[in-house]
Amino acid sequence: MVFRKSSHLVGILCGALLAQGCLLSRLVDRSFIGMTVRTPKYQDRKGTGFFLLPITAVLDLATFPIQAIIVIIMGDYFPWKRPVNNQMAMLEEMPAYQKLSEAVRERARRELSEVLLAGDAQPNVALLLDATGHWTKATISDSVRQQLISRAEETALRAAPIALAQNEGVQGAR
Repeated sequence: MVFRKSSHLVGILCGALLAQGCLLSRLVDRSFIGMTVRTPKYQDRKGTGFFLLPITAVLDLATFPIQAIIVIIMGDYFPWKRPVNNQMAMLEEMPAYQKLSEAVRERARRELSEVLLAGDAQPNVALLLDATGHWTKATISDSVRQQLISRAEETALRAAPIALAQNEGVQGAR
């Protein structure tokens, strides 16, 4: 009897894991489990996600015709935004980019998207942004590329304790 119930539970969990294309299952996966995204929104709540998956699988099966119509009308990524190009997302955080006027920023975004679509951004090509919003391509050697990567990693490691200390200060003020 116990084996039968546990086998049903395992079957429900496997079915829920395979139903990742449905709206509620995708929502639980993106929030708690992280099979289809790099990091889930709540990384420390995987148990909650595995508990919710069978429930969302049943609800997804019940609402499948409605979800199919919504996907046909709204597209595959509904209700989430389309995947963002990582380079375009990082552009918004660049200090040099933030100093530019809005018209120059638009030119820089347009030129960067053209460079990325043309496939000109190779691993050993650095893109440099000037004050007019134009991009200059500079070819770098493998050793210089590795130095740049290690500097970026060191900067990220140095910035992490500062960010944690600032967050602790904010929490302590409450």
